Amino acid sequence: MFALLIAVTCTRASQFPISSYYAPFIPPEEWVALNQSVEGRLYPGQPVGLPCYNNFNGQNCTVNPAACIIVEKNKHNAEFLTTQMSGYIQGNWGVCQRTGAGCPTSPFTNINPNANCTQGAIPSFFIDVRNISDAQAGLVFANKFKAPIVVKASGHDYMGRSSGPVPLALWMYNYTPRLAVNRSFVPDGCKDPVGNVITFGSGTSFNDLYEFANKSGLTVAGGSSETVRPGGGWITGGGHSPLSPVYGLGVDNVKQIKVVLPDGTYVTANGCQNPHLFFALRGGGGGTFGVNMEISILAYNNTEVQVAKFGIPTANMTQLLKLLVANANQWHKEGWGGYAYPRRPAKPSEPIPVILINPRLNATEVRVSLAPLIKFANSLHARTIIETRGSFYDVYELDIKGRQNDYGNSGLSMASRLIPSENFDGPENQGKLVDALIDAASDREGYQMMLMLLLVTPNATIVDENSSVTPAWRTSTWHVITSAAWDPANENITYVQGAFGAVHRSINKIRELTERNGGAYLNEADTFEDGSATEFWGRLNYEKLKTIKQQVDPNDVMFVHKGIGYQARDRFRCYPNFSSAQVS
Repeated sequence: MFALLIAVTCTRASQFPISSYYAPFIPPEEWVALNQSVEGRLYPGQPVGLPCYNNFNGQNCTVNPAACIIVEKNKHNAEFLTTQMSGYIQGNWGVCQRTGAGCPTSPFTNINPNANCTQGAIPSFFIDVRNISDAQAGLVFANKFKAPIVVKASGHDYMGRSSGPVPLALWMYNYTPRLAVNRSFVPDGCKDPVGNVITFGSGTSFNDLYEFANKSGLTVAGGSSETVRPGGGWITGGGHSPLSPVYGLGVDNVKQIKVVLPDGTYVTANGCQNPHLFFALRGGGGGTFGVNMEISILAYNNTEVQVAKFGIPTANMTQLLKLLVANANQWHKEGWGGYAYPRRPAKPSEPIPVILINPRLNATEVRVSLAPLIKFANSLHARTIIETRGSFYDVYELDIKGRQNDYGNSGLSMASRLIPSENFDGPENQGKLVDALIDAASDREGYQMMLMLLLVTPNATIVDENSSVTPAWRTSTWHVITSAAWDPANENITYVQGAFGAVHRSINKIRELTERNGGAYLNEADTFEDGSATEFWGRLNYEKLKTIKQQVDPNDVMFVHKGIGYQARDRFRCYPNFSSAQVS
C-alpha cells in the first residue's frame, strides 16, 4: 500500500490557522473548528507532485527527495494515484486547464523543480472521511458559508467532477466499513426479501468487492477497473459492466443506499422509504444529491463464464467493424458483454483486442454463437482463445485485473454515445453505422483518436425499476467511446482546449445517426455535450431530478459540471474555455 503524501515543506506556516486558497472569506478560526470536529482529519490540498517542486503558490519550498522518488516512480500508476487525495487518473483534472496553472506530473518526463507550481484545480482542504460524522461535518460547514464542495473516492471521474478550485473536498477513499453478505436481504422499511445482497462502504474498491463476493460464492455485476470505488460515481451515474447484458446496470442491482444529504442529514433510501432519493441516487450523477456512505447491491451465485479473446490485425479494422455491427443485436440477446478497441494510437502495431464474456451460454453454444467471428479470425490466422472460467471472478483475475494500472495520469478528453438497437438492423443501417464508427476513429485536427466499443448495455429482459438513467440504456446495444490523450504537463492551453473540441466533433456522425433514440452515459460523456439534460437523463427524468435537487440542496453546495441544474459558475473556471475549443 502507498502512504498518503502530506509533504508541507513551504515557508508559509502549515499549521492552522490558515486561510483557504480558494475561499479567503472563511475565517481561519472556522477551519480550526472544523479540524477539531473531525478529530484532526482536515488536511491541506496539495498536488501529488509538490514534493518535487521548490515553490508552491508563490512561496518557496524545499524539495523532499524521498517523497519525490515515490512520485516519479509511481506517477503513472493508477493504484498509487487513487491513494492520494490530489491524484487523478486523468492528470488534466488536477490542473487549471483554462489557464495552464497547476503543479502537473508528466507521465513521460521528470518534474522540473523550478517550474511554477500552484494550486491548479486541487481543493484547498480535504477531510479524510473515516466515519459518517466526518461527512456530515464537512457538509454542514459548506452550507454555513454557502461554499461549493466536491466529493472524491478514487479520482476516475472523466468529467472532472471530483476536482476543482473549491475550498473543501470530502475524500472517501478510507471509508471502508466491514463488508457483509445477507442471503435474504430486506431493505429497511420493506417487508419482502430481495435476495443475496452485499453491503459495502463508499471507499471499497471493485477489487475488494469482487474478492469478498467470490469468497461467499457470489458474483457482483461490476466494472473493469479494480481501483474504481463503485459506491460513488459509478453507481450514481448508472454503472455498466461486461455482465450488464445478463444482470443489468449497477442501478438495476442496488437495493439500498445510506447517504448523507447536502444539509448533513443521514438517511436511508430504498424502494420503501425516501423513494424519490432512491430514484435520484441511481443515475442522477455523482456529487449531486449527497454523499453515499453504504451501498447494498444484489449478488448472484457463481456460475461458469465463457470467455472469447481475439487479436485482429489492425489492417482489418473495417472488416472487423462490419462483422461486429452485423452480429451485434443477436449477440446482445444471447448475453454477450465485453470490450473491443478498434483504434489504439498508443499501440498502433498491436492487434485489435476483442474480449467477450458470457455467463449464460455453455461451451458448445459459444462456438455456434460466435461462429462468424471465429471464422473471420481463423482466416487471418489471428489469435483466438475460447475458454470456460469457473466464475466471473476468474475472468477478472485472469483477463481483466491489472490491465489499466499503468495508464494513469495522462490528460484525456472523451465523448460517448449509446447506439440504439435499431441502428444495427438491416444492411443500410449497418453500413451507415460502420462509416460513422470509422469516421470517429479517424485522426482529426492534429489529434489521434481512440475508439472503444463497450458491450455493456442491459438487454430487454432487464426491467428498469424506476432508476433515473437515460431511457436510451434500455433500447441500445452498444456504448461507444472516442478519446484523445496528451501530456497533462503541456501548458499550451490552446492545444488542450483543441483536444476537447476535436473529440466533441469526432462523434458528430454517430450523434446524427442516433439523434432520435440515442443518448450518452454521463460518467463517460463529452465534457461539452450539447443538451446534456436530454442526453444524460431524458427530459422527463431530468425535470424530476431537478425538483429533487432543489429540495435537498437549496444552497447548491454539491453542484457539478453538466450536472442537474447546471449553470456556468466561477466554480467551473478551470474547465477548458468552451469558445476557444470552438464547439459547435
